[in-house]
Amino acid sequence: MNFPNSKYWTTLNNKFNHQLVENIKQYFDTQEVFSLRSIDLIIDDNYLLSEADELLNQLFTDKYLDCEIIYVCPQCDDELNEEELDDKGCQKCGYSLEHEEPTKTKVYSFQGGIRKRDISWFFIIHGMNTRGAWQEDFSWKIEKIYGYSIPVAIYKYGKIISTPFLKPFWKKFINKTLAKIKTLNDEIIIDRETQHRPDVVAHSFGTLLISELLKKYPELKLGRVILTGSIISPDFNWELIFQRGQVEAVLCHCAGKDFWSRVSHYWIYNSGPSGVIGFNQKELIHHTFEPTLRHSDFFKENFDKNINETWAPFLTDQLQPIDSNKQLQPKNKKLWQPSKLRFISFPLKYIIIALLVFSIIFLLISLPMGIIKTYNLFFTQ
Repeated sequence: MNFPNSKYWTTLNNKFNHQLVENIKQYFDTQEVFSLRSIDLIIDDNYLLSEADELLNQLFTDKYLDCEIIYVCPQCDDELNEEELDDKGCQKCGYSLEHEEPTKTKVYSFQGGIRKRDISWFFIIHGMNTRGAWQEDFSWKIEKIYGYSIPVAIYKYGKIISTPFLKPFWKKFINKTLAKIKTLNDEIIIDRETQHRPDVVAHSFGTLLISELLKKYPELKLGRVILTGSIISPDFNWELIFQRGQVEAVLCHCAGKDFWSRVSHYWIYNSGPSGVIGFNQKELIHHTFEPTLRHSDFFKENFDKNINETWAPFLTDQLQPIDSNKQLQPKNKKLWQPSKLRFISFPLKYIIIALLVFSIIFLLISLPMGIIKTYNLFFTQ
């Protein structure tokens, strides 16, 4: 049995008397275990008794309360036990049940449960060379799990191929992403009259954009963050991010056969294979390792399983302290360091890009002039 979340209380407020809803909410907010009857929700307006019973019955139907039938004394209103019913007399007040039948009534009870964390809204961001078709699927799957609508902001920065390899071009995407989060959060504040942190699900280059945002803008505040196909460097300074209160918790969902995460740091600045091996600061980050998954397999046949068994509990459950020694992780437990091969791969990257640019210019000039004349122009002068 769980505690109702804020969205459920909003639903009840739209259906029942606000004061009645507030009264029963006080029980859940202040007591771990309680029992009550409809009359206990009424202060002055007895005409609300039937609505109070409907409200409690709704909570029972939705499995937030238990319900049992009891008999009470018509005189003192105390519950009658089996002996009193057999003897037809109330032992508390001495009233004879021969004069009047005992009153049958419902008692609703809550025997304790787990307080679930509320999800205010989602910000989900895809990777490079894709338009993130999984984002649309995520929206209705998450609503199906929780049983109520959660605002999901699907952010698409476009299908990009070369930009991630050139850090000077990142600024545009970083600023657009930050502006989008701020705009959406302002809309949420206006709608709900309070500030709510977004929970984030990011994939591939989207994870790198989120990490750059957190590092560059200390004022950015996020809820719980799920990283898939992560290409953030494993030595990223999460300790600083937590010290600044920028995130509540982070889950790195790793894939053992993620080729692109493994090779990203040879070509992309500040990146690394965290999507395969996790982060160095394992005492701060929640990790889940899937040895057979590849870079984008999270959103294929395993999509439902990942959401139900891994992501949803991380998003709403009370998280236990991280024991880095007990986390499932690859056999190599050494702290990750950037490969020295990057001193070769980065210059090679720019050589390849320069050759590609030259080839494009050559072909564009060749169209009106012809290949032979263009060749002579460049190489026989």
